[in-house]
Amino acid sequence: MLQNENIDVSSAVEILDETRQVMVKMKSDKGLQEALIDARNLCNSIETEAEFLQEPEVLLQKKWKRYDYDSLDEAPPITIQANLLFCFHFLF
Repeated sequence: MLQNENIDVSSAVEILDETRQVMVKMKSDKGLQEALIDARNLCNSIETEAEFLQEPEVLLQKKWKRYDYDSLDEAPPITIQANLLFCFHFLF
């Protein structure tokens, strides 16, 4: 709709404002819960498991070398629960 050559500025602003309101709603906790409910309903309709994996994901971080005497050791791994990782990717 916004790529239409005949759209006027006021209509484009209204469409963008509606889109912004939807995005703000989706980034709230209520929007996250609605998305989880929709995902669970989708999983039920295609008969698949709708639970997060219980194994935490391990993220390895590289420790940056700042000076010549620093070693290139690996930083300690960070464990993140799957549901928190989902919330992070959904909200940000």
